[in-house]
Amino acid sequence: VEQVRRWASSDQLSVGFLTFETTDGPVVHRCSGAALGRGGNVVLRVERRVDDDLDEAAPSVLLAELETRRAAEVRLTRLAFQDPVTGLLNRTGFDDRLRSRLASAGPLSVIYVDLDRFKAINDVFGHEAGDEALREAGRRLVSAVRPDDLVARLGGDEFVAALPGVAGEPGLTIGRRLAATLGEPFRLGDDHLELGGSLGVATRRRGEGVGDLLRRADAAMYRAKRHGGRRVELATHDDAAPRLPA
Repeated sequence: VEQVRRWASSDQLSVGFLTFETTDGPVVHRCSGAALGRGGNVVLRVERRVDDDLDEAAPSVLLAELETRRAAEVRLTRLAFQDPVTGLLNRTGFDDRLRSRLASAGPLSVIYVDLDRFKAINDVFGHEAGDEALREAGRRLVSAVRPDDLVARLGGDEFVAALPGVAGEPGLTIGRRLAATLGEPFRLGDDHLELGGSLGVATRRRGEGVGDLLRRADAAMYRAKRHGGRRVELATHDDAAPRLPA
């Protein structure tokens, strides 16, 4: 490589414009190209030229093209892993993130949350009010857990939180805190409405996967709902069986 003429860079991409010489039998060609760096990988795109008039704008133009592609990738990832109503993780995103947490050997608890009386809000005030209630519930759940905890909306009026490093009774304590914040009145327009939530807490067992862990938390949540709602239940051994329709 003879020289690097110019660099353009952004947060995660760098583009270098360079010149070098290659031989083709007795003929020596002057060439120019762009070296792209991202995530520790470098890719070289070469354009052969017969003169020394190098396009100084090439790195910036190429960088803009790559950034456009990167932005499109980010949007697609957001659509795949983010709930469009609340902005939280969706079920796919939560499962993906939780599996990486399960790879560690430390304790982990999940809290399954189902809003009480949510259907009445949709029926009486409409779906826009229902969506605002979901967003507010999501904000309250996020504010009540630690920054490294995961909070997701699984669908409908169901949410889940994953708590790394938490097992047993401490998970129940956090569940009660979540129930308390959901028990505060929700303001929808000029109205203040009480929803509350039914919550089930399950601590990961040795070798337990995402599906079984969520099923036990889900079963505990339904037990809380059967007991009148607005309460928290800790998963038991009996909760390991799949829940059948009533």
